Parts: sequence; C-alpha cells; structure tokens
Amino acid sequence: MASAPVRRLPAALALLLVAALACASGDGDPDAEEVAGLLRLQRSSSDGVIHFSPTLFAKYATSARRPYSLVFMLTARHLMDKPSLKLKQLRAEFGLAASAYRGQHGAGDAAGRVFFAEMEFRESKEIFERLGADSLPFIFHVAPGFAVGRSGPIGVPEGDRMSMKDHPKYPWPAEAIAEFVAAKTGLGVDEIERRSILQSPFFGILALVTLFAGAGVAYRLYYMSWVRHPLIYLSGTLAVCWFATSGGMFNIIRNVPFALPKPDGKVEYFYPGHSQQLGAEGFVMGTLYLLFAGATVAMTYGVPMLESKNGRRAAFYTAVMVAFLTLRQVVQNYQWKTGYHIRQYVF
Repeated sequence: MASAPVRRLPAALALLLVAALACASGDGDPDAEEVAGLLRLQRSSSDGVIHFSPTLFAKYATSARRPYSLVFMLTARHLMDKPSLKLKQLRAEFGLAASAYRGQHGAGDAAGRVFFAEMEFRESKEIFERLGADSLPFIFHVAPGFAVGRSGPIGVPEGDRMSMKDHPKYPWPAEAIAEFVAAKTGLGVDEIERRSILQSPFFGILALVTLFAGAGVAYRLYYMSWVRHPLIYLSGTLAVCWFATSGGMFNIIRNVPFALPKPDGKVEYFYPGHSQQLGAEGFVMGTLYLLFAGATVAMTYGVPMLESKNGRRAAFYTAVMVAFLTLRQVVQNYQWKTGYHIRQYVF
C-alpha cells in the first residue's frame, strides 16, 4: 500500500503545472502586446491613421527593435489651411492609403506589419525638434530595426523620407504613398478605393429624379411674373460684377483662404505685402469698386431724373461723398500693401 506522501505526489505535480502555465500566460510576449495595442488603435480610427501623442510615440516607437513598421505624417493644425502646403489634401490621401492597407492587410499573416500614424506640431513639438522637421510636408518611415531613443536627435535616413525629387506630383496621391510604403516594407496593396457617388447603385435613379424635378421647377418658374422683373436681372448683373472684381474665380482656382489665423489666436483678413491677397480682402475691395461705380452711375443717370432742385443737390453731394470716401480707402489700402507713397492733393 502506497504511503501518504507518494499518493500526494501527482496532485502536487498537477498544481506545479497549473502554476507554471499561469505564469507563462501572465508573462506574455511584449511584442505581441504592442502589436495588439496598435491594431486596436488602428481599428478605432476612422481611416486607419493612428493619432500619436508623445505618450504613444514613447510606447510604440522608442525601442531598439520592433516587429512592425511605422509610417508617420507630421501635421500642424495652424497650417492646414495654407494654400501652398495643401496639407488637408495630403492628409486625405494619406488616410486613403492607410485605409487601403487596413482593408487588405488588417487580418491574416500581414496584420500588424505596417501602421500609419500622424503627429501634430503643437502637441508633439519636442518630437518635431528631435526629427529636425522644420518644414512640411514630412512623411517618413520608421523601419523595425531603426533604433529610436527616448531622447536626443532622431536621424531618419533620407531614403526613408518622401521627397519632391522622387515624387514630384504634389500633393502626393495615395497611390504614391502606397508605392513608397511598399518599397520600404515589402508589403503593397492591389488597389486604393476612392469612394464616389457615381459608384452607387442608386446613382441612375437619383439622376433621373433630379432631372425631372429640375425640369418641373424650371417650367413653373418660367411662367411666374416676378421671374421676369428687371430688378432680378439687375441684381444678378451686379453680383457677377462684384464677384469678378473681387477675384472670386482666382480664389477658387488657387484655393486662396478667406483668412489666416495668427499665432496669438487672432484672425488676419488683410495680408501685408503685395505678393499675396486673402479672400476677405478681395471681397472688400470688390465691394469698394462696386460702391464707387454705383456712386458714379447715380451722379450720371440718377440725379438728373429727380424733379426737385434741392433733392438733386442733396443726392449729388451724397454720391460725391460716397465716391470720395471709397476712392480714398482704395488708395490707402494700396499704399499699405505696397509701401509706395502716392502724393495726395485731396485725400
């Protein structure tokens, strides 16, 4: 008959095995935990681009080895509307590339190999300084074997940065960004999906409904008496004149911003210097031109039609004063922008 210690030996071995398994499961692979964390952040993002704060950068990027590649785009919230940088368009294309990678490589063996991320200047100013990022756009790749310390400069190789030399078409389309990522990581995408209403199965029905509804509305409007009133066409003519003299089409074609934010939080509507003009300034100048033209027309055609002598005199002096003040404001704005001195005899 076996002794009591011998009978307890299998139970003790079983307890030791359970404890060892528990320790092994609690002491998981740190690389796998990092990948799982990034995958969760990627899935929670609207377009697959993870917003990296300094804390996330220190957690997922500062290490000597990583089982994944990181593709960063640096942004600056106060420069997103600057027309020469076109950061909004670039950010949209970057999101399309990230969404394509998430859709095609978000599961399976390729999951967790590449992550797209962005960092904002004011939030991660210290990291910008470590990268030496003194200008935008700035898109770069952090390879798995590239060591990033918690302090000191981060010398990203030139070959791991997107450049105008290699990709002259700017803002860089999502296809060019995906090509850059594929060259650095060996992981590419087949096609980048660009959503369009033309691809909707209901587009044909919607187009027909819109066409017939528009024709019906146009038919009803054509036979309404107020549509043929001359004031409507006069107002339309003045609106076209105002829009043209304001440079409206130039603002649309060149994506000129209406105003620019200042570093102190205020908004700038008039840009100093003659090299550039904001949208607000153009519309103000167009309004001044229209006022001057209206005052001139009133003096020429409107005043003589008045029957009262005193009324003609009052209307004439009012029109002269409006034209005078308007022209004076235009000249002052010209002097302020160019710095040229114009001899003023009356103004």
